[in-house]
Amino acid sequence: MLGACAPEVSERLVGSRHTACLLHEDGSLDCAVVDHGPAAGFAVEEVPRGTWTDVAVGTDVVCGLNPRGRVRCWGGDEMALYGDMEVDFERFVRVFGGFNQVCGLREDGTAYCWGNRALYRQAPQGVVFTALAPNDVYVCGLTRSQALFCWGYPDYVGLDPPDGRYVEVAVSGTNCAVTEAGRIDCWGPFDEWTMDHVPAGEGYHDVVLGPFHGCALDAEGRAVCWGGDQWGQSDPPVDARFTQLAAGYAFTCGLRE
Repeated sequence: MLGACAPEVSERLVGSRHTACLLHEDGSLDCAVVDHGPAAGFAVEEVPRGTWTDVAVGTDVVCGLNPRGRVRCWGGDEMALYGDMEVDFERFVRVFGGFNQVCGLREDGTAYCWGNRALYRQAPQGVVFTALAPNDVYVCGLTRSQALFCWGYPDYVGLDPPDGRYVEVAVSGTNCAVTEAGRIDCWGPFDEWTMDHVPAGEGYHDVVLGPFHGCALDAEGRAVCWGGDQWGQSDPPVDARFTQLAAGYAFTCGLRE
């Protein structure tokens, strides 16, 4: 997730859990249930009428940001993600989704999150962000100085990010961030699924994570994936070139050049 506090509408591909959405440059939005998970029982594909400037996907819910800075969510609401309502108590410039949480970035760079982990969802005061990456029990963000900052359940292993300057951050089964040179650094709950064969070297960008796998784009736009491949989520087309990636529980999607 490349940090940028800007209200302009740019083409954006996002995914989480069982759903993927594509925001078009004209502000229209398409969403689909990608695999046969619980989201099939919710109306995440029924996008409300309107124009959108950003979109976030949580657990069986989609939240869109309208030009007034208001968030409208639809789909399920088992995780207190405000399914089928407008979040009218805040105004945001960006929204970010993950398992069981959705976060908004205010114009001043402060964060507000909602979901099923209410006690630990709020960022400490005074921290200014450019991008956020929420997960079930914690959130990591990029500060304006390009440092990583995480908060959530106390003493959770994912809350201790590496030092350095980064341009992207993603969290899921584990956590990864991309340096200015395009090196992928990962930390947190290391396991055979998400940490096996993380690509070495530099030149990578658009890193995305599912609970069992990860993918990133190399300098030529090819998807490089690692971790589990139970459902083909780590097996991208050999000759395809992409500009963006999105990942969920058992899938990876790419936006072709």
